[in-house]
Amino acid sequence: MTRLLARPHIRAAGEGERFWSLYQSEGGKARGKAVADTQLVALMREHGVATIYTRDRGFRRFDGITVRDPLD
Repeated sequence: MTRLLARPHIRAAGEGERFWSLYQSEGGKARGKAVADTQLVALMREHGVATIYTRDRGFRRFDGITVRDPLD
């Protein structure tokens, strides 16, 4: 993993300055499994990612996020 992250074109996405406000705008009062989904969507938005490849249909509740099934 260290060698991968050392490459100049690879960047590890993490929580930046806009994360908390994005998280709250996505439903900052999320409970249970929705907490992790909301956190991931806030990170996606912060880093300009609009598509997620997952079989979890719960992500369809987020406007502006395109959900793709990786097995289709």
